[in-house]
Amino acid sequence: MASTNNSADVKASDDEREVDALALFREEIITYGFQVFVFALTAVFICGFFQNNQALLAHMSDRINDLSMKELGFSLLAIIVAAGSIVLLWYLTGWEWLATIMGKIVGEVPRTLYFFGSSVGGLLIAASVGSISDGRIRFGSGGLLYASMFLGGFFVIGYLFRLSTIERTR
Repeated sequence: MASTNNSADVKASDDEREVDALALFREEIITYGFQVFVFALTAVFICGFFQNNQALLAHMSDRINDLSMKELGFSLLAIIVAAGSIVLLWYLTGWEWLATIMGKIVGEVPRTLYFFGSSVGGLLIAASVGSISDGRIRFGSGGLLYASMFLGGFFVIGYLFRLSTIERTR
């Protein structure tokens, strides 16, 4: 989950706020890494520390399927609709406090991407480590490569979106 602590996000500078991109990146990557660790560890617990491969496969099929992508897509669509509704209400009423609400709603996009990426990526890491420990190194090393690409892609997209929303709201 992305942090809501604004100290790393923005620092004051001569009546103007600027983004401390390095501090934000460090905070986001550490938070994302812990999310990945939690999801990987959850999978390890579910499969009894790699003693029950069927449980791990069942967990993987529950988490990584066509519904997963639909859920991600519909979550992002719901965020867009909610933000659009707030913008419309803000436009019609002129209530400035709605701008703050809209910023918080749009701020959920990176969190959603981080959650989805870390849950699938952590599971892929656990499955890969399990495969390597069982002697199926070919799948394990390929799984780690897929997990790295998946995790990196979702982090970069979420982080860039987070940076752009901070830039627009200051």
